Amino acid sequence: MDLTQYRELNNSFKRTLVFHLGADGGFFSEFNNMLLAMLYCLKHEIRFVLYTRHANFRIHSGWTDFFLPFCDQTLHDSHRTLNARYPRRRTPLHHQLTIAHFKKSQNIDFLTYELWNHFRSPAFAQQTFAFPDTPPLDLLAAAQRLIQMIWRYNPETSAAVAKLSESIDLPKDYLGLHIRSGDKHIETPLLAASQYIEKAQSLSSLRHFFLSTDNYAIVEEARSYYPHLTFETLCSPEETGYVHADFLKLPAPIRHSHLLNLFASIELLAASQHFIGTFSSNPGMYLGMRMNPHQVHSALGDTWKIW
Repeated sequence: MDLTQYRELNNSFKRTLVFHLGADGGFFSEFNNMLLAMLYCLKHEIRFVLYTRHANFRIHSGWTDFFLPFCDQTLHDSHRTLNARYPRRRTPLHHQLTIAHFKKSQNIDFLTYELWNHFRSPAFAQQTFAFPDTPPLDLLAAAQRLIQMIWRYNPETSAAVAKLSESIDLPKDYLGLHIRSGDKHIETPLLAASQYIEKAQSLSSLRHFFLSTDNYAIVEEARSYYPHLTFETLCSPEETGYVHADFLKLPAPIRHSHLLNLFASIELLAASQHFIGTFSSNPGMYLGMRMNPHQVHSALGDTWKIW
């Protein structure tokens, strides 16, 4: 199934979900969940529509600031407040009535939070997905097909990502590492750089690494403890760890620069012979869906799964 076929199939469905991308989390947290929602909609014959007008990664317009469009989008501002990411524990009656009126007036069947627990469930992860031109696929293979269709930079982003990628001096064959720092410790204990590097050395004798991280101290640590290895990075010496709340406060041009750097790092990691990261980190989860399974490895030794 190519993008044209996807659009035709998606637009043939009678029920509609409007997915609020960029409502709360970091970019890859938002994107990964969007992929799961798209698969759920294909499985259950629900038309997938996107809302990104006030996405937290928006520079001007949202998704198209960086990517080419792949489905219909809505610009209705009410999604900013009514179309939440997470299911509500308790919704006052007047708010329920407002949401019901809004959905009816816009011919919407589902908002993001109403399907959130469905497409993130372990049971959903065990299902298969039928595309018009393939036998049934498991979730990983189906997600890879969607990424191949929709991960298309717009011309400006493509040029900027290429320029950043070309600034890194790497041989044809190298290993990729993604090591998170910053506010990730709130969700899960952080691992030492040595755990990633030793895992990489157990997989390959290659000595050149692209190291994607949000904390330059990790680059310095790797270079200090492994002087016989070469570590290239797009991380700047000023970076001390990504904190999402602080990122959201940055001026748009700086956020734009950071996101371009992130996308260039992702492309360099995706082109590595082996990627070593963690699946609890959303870039690692994304690459687990994008890359061939034999190239993707967790420093913890676990396998890819929905959270």
